[in-house]
Amino acid sequence: MVLLGLATRGVCGAPPAPRPVFDCRVPLAPLMAKLRAAGGDVTRILYVERAVDLTRLKAGARYKFSLPVAGRFAIGPEPAEVSGSVYSHPILSGGRPVLAAGGIRVDHEAGKLVKVTVDQDSQSYCPTADCLQAALESLAGVGVPVEVLRVENRTPECVENHPNLWPPIWVKSDAAATTPTANFSAPAPVRATTAVSNSPALQSKPGIVDVRP
Repeated sequence: MVLLGLATRGVCGAPPAPRPVFDCRVPLAPLMAKLRAAGGDVTRILYVERAVDLTRLKAGARYKFSLPVAGRFAIGPEPAEVSGSVYSHPILSGGRPVLAAGGIRVDHEAGKLVKVTVDQDSQSYCPTADCLQAALESLAGVGVPVEVLRVENRTPECVENHPNLWPPIWVKSDAAATTPTANFSAPAPVRATTAVSNSPALQSKPGIVDVRP
């Protein structure tokens, strides 16, 4: 076990280190078309503003989440394992660059959070494990107790490495199947790091346990 810090400030008042930002690797338009065709609606997306919002999720189920660079922590309205789910990570973020994207699993009992686990498994954004620090900070910032936060290392199968995953095929109104095309350019890899928090507000709280092997 190691501690995964929630670093928000540099040492001795220095500016915080730049955070990795991840671009969407697939076009948004066909995913929006698929969402509309399936009767989906972006208004169903859950934007986490308070810790209690997480208790609206099915306990123990894994949901997709996205944290845009300039936006709120967004969670899909249905578990990620639901067959044919149209609430992909680009839908949750509006196709914008993100600080983090992956899955979130919430264990809760009687309205109380027991454990909140996040992972970086997003095929469309292919983030590195260090993105989860931003996710943890965002959740802690809305009141999720630091002691219930956990990290699970789930390396994503990046979409450009699996041509069978993309492009998707969706049915147009005339029932004609259309296959969009996309060109991918993978960003330079970002080295994952772990660090002890320099935030006084968080240093006084128990550390976050990283469950990575």
